[in-house]
Formats: sequence, C-alpha cells, structure tokens
Amino acid sequence: MAYLHQEGVVHGDLHFGNIGFKIPEYTEDQLLEWMGCPEVTPVVPRDASMESDCLPKYIVMPRDIDSDMPKHVREQQNAHLFLQIIDFGNAFLLQDAPPSPHVAPAIRAPELTFRTLSDGQVEDEWSFPSDVWAAACTMCEIVQHCELLTRSGYRDDGLIYEAMKLIGPLPERWKPYWNPKPFEDSNGKLIVDPDTQWRMTWRRQRTTRNDGELDADEDAENFVDLLRIMLRWDPIDRPTVADLLKHHWFATSSSLAGEL
Repeated sequence: MAYLHQEGVVHGDLHFGNIGFKIPEYTEDQLLEWMGCPEVTPVVPRDASMESDCLPKYIVMPRDIDSDMPKHVREQQNAHLFLQIIDFGNAFLLQDAPPSPHVAPAIRAPELTFRTLSDGQVEDEWSFPSDVWAAACTMCEIVQHCELLTRSGYRDDGLIYEAMKLIGPLPERWKPYWNPKPFEDSNGKLIVDPDTQWRMTWRRQRTTRNDGELDADEDAENFVDLLRIMLRWDPIDRPTVADLLKHHWFATSSSLAGEL
C-alpha cells in the first residue's frame, strides 16, 4: 500500500477478501488436479437497483491449502508465496475525481459513511487516509480473526456507533447527520467507553499471539497502539502508510509487515 500511495493511487477497498496470494510455479490445471473443482456460488444482489460492475459474477469458497495440496507442493509453495493486494475496481488516482464509493461496511472510513448519511452535504474526503482506516480494520481481521467494526441492525448509523465505542464522540461537523436515539440506554444516555473496548482488543491480541515466539503482552500493547493511531475520526489525523511502517509493532512482529 505504501507503494500505491507513493504512486498517487488510492486503492479504495482494502478488505480481507482483497488480499490474495499467487503461486507462479503452478498452472491452473495443476491446481485443479490437486485440489479438485472449486465450489462456486453466483452473486446476485437482493436489490436489482444495486447491480454494479464492482460486484463479482461469482465467489469461490476458500480452501485449506495446507491440507488440500500434496506435501511436496506445500513445501515448495511456502518458499515462494507472494501476497498481493487485488481488486482495483474502486481504485483511482488522487489527481482524478473519485468514483462512487462501493466499500465494504466493515472497512469503510467514517468520512465515506457520512458522505452517504448527509446525502452528499459532507465534503468528499476519500483519499489516502481512507485506505489507512481500511488497513486497520483488515489487519485486525487477519491477526485476530474477527471484524473490528460491525453494523448494528445493518445500518450505517450502527456502523458509526461501533466506531464511537473505539474512538469516542463524533466531531461537531458530523453530529447533525447522525441519529443517536436508537443507541441510547433507558436513561437517554449514549454509552461510549473506548478504554474498555480497547482492553477487549488487547486481550484478544494477547490470546491470539501467545505462541511463545514473542512477548504476548508487548505485542498486544503495540498492536492496540497501532490501531488507535490509524483509527482517527479526522482523516488528516491519521498517519501515512510510510510512517506506520516505522511503528514498533512492525519491528517486533514481521507477520504483516509485507502486506501494508
């Protein structure tokens, strides 16, 4: 991603499903011979008006490479595994006008959500910092095997409330476009406690990474610190990807250093 941004490219849709790998030594026919025909499911939008060129024609169910491929093939592919960012359907050059955003809710930066909630009244701020927000959500899903943000009731208002639990109150400029009523308790109070939420993230990280190869407490502290500086309401407050790569978590945990 640092290279994309250096070249002036906003990816626009960096979620878990858009990070893939390739095995250049093997042909498609060889993979099919080893793993069998894939399970394919057509993709049809529930709402015909949502038909878009960004939607895939079908999805392929994931397979366990380690168990499905012959041992000698696994050993070879592990030595030549190339991770890649894929799907540039939402990508655009920073100097150009961005397309209409079709971004997965779990990684969608708040500036994009409020662009929708305000019916276009909020300034379009889709840029590099939106990729940084998406990267934080995607890293959490890869490392901790769970989504960092989910929509309550499948509404954008709920997505913002989930983000508030981690970050705190909304900036003043966005408050007119968000309805807090569905999320208030019986006393009419909106419960937002970022410290408690981050402690939960810390505990998940400590459990996930407690493999004896690194200090689990230190890794959890560094990972939570990294996510907190990436998830800032104001896009201008988020670090660049180049700066993020200097963070201590990447120095002590090499597992994701290449994916950003």
